[in-house]
Amino acid sequence: MTKRFLQKAKPVLINTAVLCATGILLIILGEVGLRVLNIQPMTVKERHIHQPSEVPGLVYEFIPGIRSKGFGWEHITINSQGFRSQELDPQKPVIAVVGDSYAFGYGVNDNETNPARLQELLPDYNVLNAGVNGYNIEQEALQYKARIQQLTPVLTIVEFVFNDMDPKGHFDEDGIMRIGTQTQEEEQKMIAESITRKGLLNFPGKAFLQNNSAIFNFVERTTKWLPFRKKIDNTVETLTDDLLAFYETWFTTLNESILSGEKLFVIWPENHWHEKSRTFLKELAQKNGFTVLDLYDTFGNGYKPLIWDFHPNPDSQQKAADAIFNVIKEKYLLP
Repeated sequence: MTKRFLQKAKPVLINTAVLCATGILLIILGEVGLRVLNIQPMTVKERHIHQPSEVPGLVYEFIPGIRSKGFGWEHITINSQGFRSQELDPQKPVIAVVGDSYAFGYGVNDNETNPARLQELLPDYNVLNAGVNGYNIEQEALQYKARIQQLTPVLTIVEFVFNDMDPKGHFDEDGIMRIGTQTQEEEQKMIAESITRKGLLNFPGKAFLQNNSAIFNFVERTTKWLPFRKKIDNTVETLTDDLLAFYETWFTTLNESILSGEKLFVIWPENHWHEKSRTFLKELAQKNGFTVLDLYDTFGNGYKPLIWDFHPNPDSQQKAADAIFNVIKEKYLLP
């Protein structure tokens, strides 16, 4: 009886073993392929392009003259003055683009950032990409006064993203630059609590997969349109009066440092519509002498992101540059 059972079960066991081995092999190939092809990178590589800043209050800045590969193996080149730009031509006037990772061009190559695209459209000017990933409005204001004001820009473009009100970053005890105020332990705790957040599925072990599985992250990012994914109410205002007051204080400080040229304020969209805060920001910018470009009018509340991250992809960076260029022409913002 037992022998007959084993004879019948043997093909099933063999097929099951082959199926399991094939599944494991496909998972391994999927993990390797998504990472190698940069469809879903998993290892942060660009942290070493930063160094602590000697400017009082400015936490970090780029290391001048460094060349590196970024999170998605994009090329990152920092010029001798510490900006992600070509070397400045002393014979050409300067257009300064101030901002965080959106202006910096997180995830895209040097020539795919919106300041680089703008440089192509305005070859008679130096378009300075002064964007630094992780900067908030306080860091942007301190950077401008210390490092950009002396360049006497003929046009200053401030690119606003809604996380510009977040806490400033810091270097931890291991010398790693971190965005926000979390310690490494707090950051890991926050990730571990992700099983309670909206997403593909909530289950024990999700945090481990988010940290270690390219396949899981790729599937979660590319299936947001499915009906069973939890939806957020993007009409709810998420910015508090305290955050807006913080932004107003440092935006006013930044404006006081702009001693020359015209000024353009650019609002990047995110998932939420932010009707109340966008009105506040537009009025704040106009009160301080800025022309305003609201990219919600260009993209709606969603631009095309990178495959593996929420930051704008090269096409979206190009579209933003075109919109900025059109406003510059229409409003005669350049001499």
